[in-house]
Amino acid sequence: MCRDPEHGALRELPDGGPDVISFRFLLVSLVSVFLALGLGVLAGTTALNRGLVQGLEDQTRELEGDLSRHQAEIALLTDQVQSLRAFPEAAMPYLIDGELLGHDVVLLSQEGTDPGAITATESGLREAGAQVRALLVVGQRMALPSEADQEDLADLMGVDGSTEPSVLKSMAAEALAERLAFGPAVDDIIEDLIREEFLLNQGPPLGEEGLRVLDDADMVVVVGGGLDRPAVRPESFLVPFVASLGVTDGEKAVAAAESVGSAYEFVTLVRDDQEAAGLVSTQDNVDLAPGTIGLVLALEDLLNGGEVGHYGVKREATALIPPVQA
Repeated sequence: MCRDPEHGALRELPDGGPDVISFRFLLVSLVSVFLALGLGVLAGTTALNRGLVQGLEDQTRELEGDLSRHQAEIALLTDQVQSLRAFPEAAMPYLIDGELLGHDVVLLSQEGTDPGAITATESGLREAGAQVRALLVVGQRMALPSEADQEDLADLMGVDGSTEPSVLKSMAAEALAERLAFGPAVDDIIEDLIREEFLLNQGPPLGEEGLRVLDDADMVVVVGGGLDRPAVRPESFLVPFVASLGVTDGEKAVAAAESVGSAYEFVTLVRDDQEAAGLVSTQDNVDLAPGTIGLVLALEDLLNGGEVGHYGVKREATALIPPVQA
């Protein structure tokens, strides 16, 4: 609005007056400036993005090349590992074939033992020429979970039913060791323990003749180890049995073995027993080919010269397998 010079009255400026034109010019100018800034930023960003994209593409190609090289290396290493695993299996016949020919062996284990360890032990002994006369397994009843179990074992041992379970199990282990060392007394404790299911026979039938030939066995191998702790702890039966047999009978070759992946100790407990460790050889990875070979060679050493050794990969092992004899 403005004052009319002739009449002194106020009147409105027509549309498109100078004030409106100035405001529009300012608005257009500002839009132009911001548009120019936006175009500049866009142009700079585009150039920058092209550089980033190029760099990422170069890195991707480099990583793809590294990946291809690593995949080739992994494939080569896998082939080498398979070859190394296959070698002991292929070499086993040359190392143990016939080494135990003419010898008899009794195998003792317990329920819950890794079946692979038992199978590998038995197969290795047979391949070495040994006759497996028995496979006896300590049953879960030997854990004495009830008073009836305790009373029945006490009756077999000829002691009072109130005897401590730990003492009963040690007595049974020692009685079995004496039986294998000296033969049966009036009653055969092996037959009695099998009848009462404290021992399970999982090998050849043990009639009168089968029990008799056990007297001639000159090797006893005890196999333990597994993924789950057994009902009968090794320290309550297998370890006392091994120690007692080693002390009682110096003429038999006695060895203790277990699977390499055992979740509980057995072989190392034998090694910790100073008396037993000097009389019994041990192998702590018998489920693997090197361990099977080591067990057979350790038994051969015991039969030929009485040399005791502790082999494998676990605590107190002195070597993977026995040294080669000249």
